[in-house]
Amino acid sequence: MKIGVCIIVLATAFAGLRIEANATTWAPKKVVCTLCKTENTFMEIASYGTYIYNWPEKFQYIFWPLTDANVLYSCKKCRLTAFMWDFEQLPVDKLPEIKRQLDSVGAKPFEEPYWKEPMSARLEIAAKVYSVLSKGDSFWCQFYRVQGYHFEAEKRESDAASARRKALEMDQKQLSAAENAGVRKELLLISGAMRYFLKDDPAALKDLREAAGLTYRNPKLESEQATNVDRYLSALLKEYIARIEAGVKPSNR
Repeated sequence: MKIGVCIIVLATAFAGLRIEANATTWAPKKVVCTLCKTENTFMEIASYGTYIYNWPEKFQYIFWPLTDANVLYSCKKCRLTAFMWDFEQLPVDKLPEIKRQLDSVGAKPFEEPYWKEPMSARLEIAAKVYSVLSKGDSFWCQFYRVQGYHFEAEKRESDAASARRKALEMDQKQLSAAENAGVRKELLLISGAMRYFLKDDPAALKDLREAAGLTYRNPKLESEQATNVDRYLSALLKEYIARIEAGVKPSNR
């Protein structure tokens, strides 16, 4: 399962459909760790619906399953940790450096189930793994938003704020790049969201209002897909602006 624009494309493709259920389900899966060859029991997605794109975490511009403890796999022995869609796809030539990074963390083995390990701890290990993989600003912007969400869920408000400031920094770098002019609407939504969660409503409204006046254009998408993303962003921006103007305080839920 890929996370990013394709999720919004999927969501908007079903816009207007009436969804009755609101359940997500998981099923156990045996996975052999690429690094130490230990067999782990992880959870994989069994079912979900497009209703997930209207859950409150959309105001941090992240979507389920990134908000679920099952999403971040962690080997019970060597502590190799990565998002479920990456865990079995790690480049073989990067494994020695990944092992060195894991050794530097000094994380101890644990008993299954993996999802009982705090997300904050697993995300900190995952950051070491992903630091080896040459991920770009877009990845890290999302990673820090996810980190902020889970820090807040664990009542670590100061750490959540720190993660969101990092996400904002990554977003600002993308906004300054000329090649991102077409997706400025999306990037301004992200910056507005992070400012809102950092309790800077005036700056958040400035970004969100500017975004509301733009059109999303992405040459990597088909014209209809880009239009659907633009429609989704417009609806979210309208809701977001009204939310702040009404004095609603930021919250994971």
